[in-house]
Amino acid sequence: MNFIFAASIILAALPAAAHEIYPISPAEVDIRVEPGRVVANVDVDSIYWIEEVLAMHTLPPRDWPAPAIAKAENYINNHLRLAVDQRPLQGRLVSAVYVQRPWQVNEEGRMRFRLVYPPADGTTLSGEADFYEEYRREMATESGPPPVGQDFRVLLKVSGRDGRAFELTHASPSFTVPVAPSQRSALQMARESLWVGIATVFGTIEGWPVLLALALSLSPGKPPAWHLGALLVAAAFGAALAPQKNSSSWMWIFGAMAALAAGRWRGPRFPVRLEIVSAAGILLSWMTLALIALPRATPGTVDRGFAAVGMIVASAAVLAIVMLGIEFQRRELVTHSESRAPELFERRRRLAATVLLLACAWSGWSRFSR
Repeated sequence: MNFIFAASIILAALPAAAHEIYPISPAEVDIRVEPGRVVANVDVDSIYWIEEVLAMHTLPPRDWPAPAIAKAENYINNHLRLAVDQRPLQGRLVSAVYVQRPWQVNEEGRMRFRLVYPPADGTTLSGEADFYEEYRREMATESGPPPVGQDFRVLLKVSGRDGRAFELTHASPSFTVPVAPSQRSALQMARESLWVGIATVFGTIEGWPVLLALALSLSPGKPPAWHLGALLVAAAFGAALAPQKNSSSWMWIFGAMAALAAGRWRGPRFPVRLEIVSAAGILLSWMTLALIALPRATPGTVDRGFAAVGMIVASAAVLAIVMLGIEFQRRELVTHSESRAPELFERRRRLAATVLLLACAWSGWSRFSR
């Protein structure tokens, strides 16, 4: 009797175990009508995509393999269908980023996609969005309300002079907007370029060691004006020379250079040279990542300029905050031993530089050896 009871429990549980129950959060879609193209930025939760769409459990933050890019592009085109005057537009995936912060575990995080479409040559832009529709139908076949944490809405907005926002559901998955008011103004695109520059600094973890090492190298005290001016010129030069290629592998190399400068293992002039190369290199690397997110198919000087200003302002703020913390630590050493404070500070700076150098060298080697 006990065996029959246990078997009935297992058999009853089999249908429920036939598929995973994934937490589903609303997909966020931002559509932008730009000169010469239409752009869709898609921001989604990562779990369902990793398990069901991409079927790849090991994903780098960017520079995805071709099979993953193809799967993501195909899925988005099938579930985000845009048209101009009833003419379908086919999207091309130009950027795919997987963001998982250190405090996020078990495949938590976000996936951010950017698709480019042909220009909106017409009067009406329309579309339908039904992300996770197959999974929603599968869950709907079961009795009872949907599990907690499953929200199948698509929060879509059209960012233009006359911005529109839509909440799309399986019962109402379509939207329509006029093209002319949906086009973006020059001010909106300039503001976006500035924000892209700021977000690139704070959103690219590979660049953080460069800023930490530069702050360590520039401390203690306030560097002379010529020193800061040289770094600013180098940063602007690097931003201007950036090619349009979405890669961040070289950031670890520039982080190692800045760590070498902070370690003071060579003469007094050598660290300054390394700082200048690192400043130019990190701005070049940031700009290569930002170009894909800037307005217009080929960002012009104005777009690059606003992005560079955002990057320089954001990085200067980070440097100032870190240098204030380092100065606080130096003053703490003075209170313990005024005569030995310079020696102790140099020891601690060299130790921190060594840690940053090893971290950058290991990360760079891991990236280039793939």
